[in-house]
Amino acid sequence: MEDAVRDARETLALTRGVIRLGALPTAAASFLPETIAAFAQLHPGVEVQLRDGRAGEILGWLHNGDVEAGISSSPAEGLNLNFEPLLDDNLVLLVRDDAERCSQWQSLPYIALTPDTSIRPLADAALRHLGMHPTPVWEVAHMSSVVALVREGLGFSLLPASCASVFNIERCSAVPIEQPEQRSIGLLETRPVSRSPSLAAFMALLHERLNTRV
Repeated sequence: MEDAVRDARETLALTRGVIRLGALPTAAASFLPETIAAFAQLHPGVEVQLRDGRAGEILGWLHNGDVEAGISSSPAEGLNLNFEPLLDDNLVLLVRDDAERCSQWQSLPYIALTPDTSIRPLADAALRHLGMHPTPVWEVAHMSSVVALVREGLGFSLLPASCASVFNIERCSAVPIEQPEQRSIGLLETRPVSRSPSLAAFMALLHERLNTRV
């Protein structure tokens, strides 16, 4: 009993604990590392474990209890998940940085992510919104592969704006486009929400740092 009370006090005081987070690759490679580093300086006794994966994988980890929370796109209705928006990460047109390709990108092959990714239905909807109904010539599972194909001039794609800060988009242009649905990145937790003191402190720091970036 004394050990349990001591553990509870140390957890509340943030002198020990574990935070298990799942995150989209763009989040795991952009704003999360600096927040984890800052949090480690403030609370060296709390361990932050990070798993990166696609939106569907994060949902599976949450369902199985493999992670305490996930940083991902907004989920579909009816999944009994709480979503707390953190930032907008809308889609941009990614095309080889070439005057002719940029002006005639609609005639280029469509390089798409696979249908099981969270980006693909948004990208297809955005293209339909622009009056296009292209069939992908390329379908790949990872954004890094999409960027590499675009960089070599093999077509165009629609990717989250955050890809510009994560991947090497040298020789590419990232152009904002009109889209029917905004894409938000936020914190996913199973309901009923029961956030640990460590996660609550981490999220407070993350909000603070994201507000500073705006």
